Amino acid sequence: NFCIMNSDREIEVGTQLYSSGYGNIYPSGLAVGKVVSSVKNKYTHTVTYVIEPSVELDRLTRVFIVTDRGEVNVNGQ
Repeated sequence: NFCIMNSDREIEVGTQLYSSGYGNIYPSGLAVGKVVSSVKNKYTHTVTYVIEPSVELDRLTRVFIVTDRGEVNVNGQ
């Protein structure tokens, strides 16, 4: 998983990330993942982070994807 952010706010490797609650979709404080590496881009002034998810993705049986277009059904049902 990747996250690209403006480079004026660096996050240290090993930092645990949590949901903010911003947008009122998910409550704040849910564990999202941990920063495992970062790469600065001096041309675009961004930092790309690799995030290790807090859940084992291969154990998920259902996924709900939230988009600006509404619910997306990944099971074809």
